[in-house]
Parts: sequence; C-alpha cells; structure tokens
Amino acid sequence: MRPFFFKQSTRLLLAILFPVFFLQIAHANKITKQSGDWNAPSTWVGNVVPDDTEGIVIQAGHTVTRNNGFSSFGFFIVYGTLVYKGLWTRYFLSSADIENDGTIRFEGGTTIVYSSVTGSGTIRQTGGTTTFTDSYSMNLTD
Repeated sequence: MRPFFFKQSTRLLLAILFPVFFLQIAHANKITKQSGDWNAPSTWVGNVVPDDTEGIVIQAGHTVTRNNGFSSFGFFIVYGTLVYKGLWTRYFLSSADIENDGTIRFEGGTTIVYSSVTGSGTIRQTGGTTTFTDSYSMNLTD
C-alpha cells in the first residue's frame, strides 16, 4: 500500500489555515489574569475588556466585580468569584450558558437568566432579584 501525501499546494494551504483557525478559537474567550474590576483592562489576559458576545473564564483565586447592566451572549465559566453590584438590569441570553464551579454573588439589581446554569459552585443572592427561566443545577444561598 502506498502512503498518502498531500500535494505541495494543499500542504501550504493547511499550514496557513490551521494556525489561523486555532488562533481565532484561542482569542474568542477572555480569561482573567488577576482579580479586579470587570471594566479594567488589567483584569484580563491581553489587557482587553470582554464585550458581551465573548465567552469568559474567571480563574480560581480571582474575584471580578461588575457594576453595570448588560445583555450577555457569551458563555461564562467561573472557577473563582464573580460579583455583580449595583441597581442594574442584567440579561444572560440563551447562548450565554453558565458553568459555575466557584461563586457568583448578586448584590443588587435585577438579573434574568435565559440560559442553563450548571456546576458545583454557589450562587449567593444578597440583594436584588434573580429569575432563572431555563434549567439550573446549583447550590443557591442567601
């Protein structure tokens, strides 16, 4: 049996497209590099604040505080602590699934979660209201 080889032009195309594809995936999500305010570039790897369409990861040991309203389309993965403050309205839309293996604290405002929530973490409500319209499997405390 003869070994299979790509033509030189096909190898060149793959060599160009393969890294570009994986770079796009790697930059599609924002990951915390330290604790801080959500809107501070220094909180995020790459020093760029995520927009509401990007998936985010809060790393273990990091606490990120967000004090504004939003409608999120990106997913959330929380290993550390994510704190929502202020009398804002927040929407987690259907594509914004939340995996919480840390702590999410709602300290005021109105939060409506249209997405699924999973994980072994804790959601703590100390002020405001939160409504879940989809499935959730979490530890809820007040």
